[in-house]
Amino acid sequence: MIRVGENGPDYIDTANRLAGAFADVGIRADVERVSTRVFADDVWIGGNFDIAIGAPAPIHSISGYLLNIHHSQGAWNTSRASDPELDRLIEAQAAEYHPGKRSEMLKEIQERIIAAKYRMILATRNTHWAYWNTVEGWEPYITRGDTDFLTRMWKSSG
Repeated sequence: MIRVGENGPDYIDTANRLAGAFADVGIRADVERVSTRVFADDVWIGGNFDIAIGAPAPIHSISGYLLNIHHSQGAWNTSRASDPELDRLIEAQAAEYHPGKRSEMLKEIQERIIAAKYRMILATRNTHWAYWNTVEGWEPYITRGDTDFLTRMWKSSG
């Protein structure tokens, strides 16, 4: 069962295309459209889905995302993932203030999440950026509007 939140036609189309792709290889996957309220309560919080397609949870920072969704004790860890090393890395990156060290931790976290296939985002809104070779410190880590990376960039003399 693919549960899809009523967040607009893009989500519904994605669910139907995915169900079609499954059907092409002989797997039946019904699409159930649910209200945003049901999606929030029963999918985000309840974890009642085989596959869920909908708007992301309302989390506004990288640490908030990792602690709530990927940490084994996270409020929205609907995948029921439990990886003590991932938990340790998530907690450590949240307390790390050195950008280089935190960047390496975040890369390792990302690799563990992808390798374990806990959760993935198939598509997202595109954000277009442009910058010149004189911009330094450009490391945009963005989750739902987190823009603190802007405070760590500067323009060099070139």
